[in-house]
Amino acid sequence: VRYGYIDKNDSMIIKPVYEYAMPFVEGVAVVKQYDRNGMIDTKGKEVLPIKYIFVSSMNNGYFWVANEDGLALFNNKMKPLTQFLYQDANPLSEKLYPVLRDGKWGYINTKGKEKIACQYDVAMPFKDGRAMVMKDKKYGIIDYSGDYILPLEYGDAGMRSQAYVFS
Repeated sequence: VRYGYIDKNDSMIIKPVYEYAMPFVEGVAVVKQYDRNGMIDTKGKEVLPIKYIFVSSMNNGYFWVANEDGLALFNNKMKPLTQFLYQDANPLSEKLYPVLRDGKWGYINTKGKEKIACQYDVAMPFKDGRAMVMKDKKYGIIDYSGDYILPLEYGDAGMRSQAYVFS
């Protein structure tokens, strides 16, 4: 099976040459060819080379790309903002991405700058300027600067009705 794209009138606009093709988001689509991923524009022009292990869909001008070394954050100009050094990343939460590097979680901003060092065993998304983190089996809450609002001293934590609960 090969994938391509048609317009609203069912006219072929991009021939079915891809192993997989995602919907267009912000003017680009993730496509897969020969077991590698990249991006094309609405005319079918390759805007990100089809050479990567993984490419996420565009989200508010940013997306993640993986090669053999790890994940990197890219912008909508197809420029890498970080090196390929993350093992995992979660969606942007408020103004920071939770990222996993060398087995520890931290946070980077949309410019690719590490704002809160990768030091946590768990780093939850930010909500209302706060994020729950866990280090050495103790939970706490940090702000955008990484300062503790609630120190790392709780052995158990969770969410109930959109509020953190600690014990």
